Amino acid sequence: MKLKNILTVCEDSKKQILEFEGDMENLDDIEEFAIWLYRFPFIKELIESLIFVTGYEQEVGGLLKSIELLENTGSKVKQCEKLNRVINLILRIGNYLNQGTAKGKAFGFKLSCLSSLREFKSKQNGKSLL
Repeated sequence: MKLKNILTVCEDSKKQILEFEGDMENLDDIEEFAIWLYRFPFIKELIESLIFVTGYEQEVGGLLKSIELLENTGSKVKQCEKLNRVINLILRIGNYLNQGTAKGKAFGFKLSCLSSLREFKSKQNGKSLL
């Protein structure tokens, strides 16, 4: 985070820093450091690289945890017999309702179709499939 602050301060003061021609003895340590820093070739790229490297492990660690969570969740969904039976039933109902059309022999469906199950109501008591 401190590296980002240095980069921001240097970018905001770039013109003044590069045009400074006064006596370095009269400057505070931070001002002298900023002038030295900005006169260094490719300093912006160097600081951006350092920012990336310092955050890399934390970023990758977070991504690996998310991937592991997705893999575990996928395994649980695949292994859940009740969920598989419900999904199979929904597919069969959809194929029955679409019998005689091109959609009548589907091998699967999009999960976004599940929200449309609320629209199907029984004639007897008006209850939905859900």
